[in-house]
Amino acid sequence: MPTRHSPAKINLTLAVLGTRPDGFHVLESLVALLEFGDTIDFTPRTDDQLDLACPHPDVPADGSNLILRAAERLREVAGRQCGVDIKLDKRIPPGSGLGGGSSNAATTLAALNEIWELGLSSEQLSGIAAELGSDVPLFLRGPLSIIRGRGEMVQPVRQLFDA
Repeated sequence: MPTRHSPAKINLTLAVLGTRPDGFHVLESLVALLEFGDTIDFTPRTDDQLDLACPHPDVPADGSNLILRAAERLREVAGRQCGVDIKLDKRIPPGSGLGGGSSNAATTLAALNEIWELGLSSEQLSGIAAELGSDVPLFLRGPLSIIRGRGEMVQPVRQLFDA
């Protein structure tokens, strides 16, 4: 059973630069991923069922959860019907602004891409992540990044020094 760390995030800086026509704010932020976070266990299944278990009372275990939405979208993009049992140990408080749901979705995309042997590139995973939510692509990078737009444009800080 592969276990993955799903980190929390903290915005070290945050500039709101305006509002987009779709109602989202235009942001620029320096964001750090933390050692603190959730733990997710993935157990592959032999059928096509997606099952999520989480004992936290504020975390839905149905199709509204970003973890299951990420797994389902990944299957759609890959054109495969794989199954998995997922157990979420939730430590990031829901609704705290620490990116728990987004981190869980990104962790799920990366883990299932490997577990299901899909071979999708980091660009493909980032595209799926951006469809799921503004912060999700951030968690495929790290540990220190600048995010722009509504959060979907991510530039790891290390790239600034490598350029």
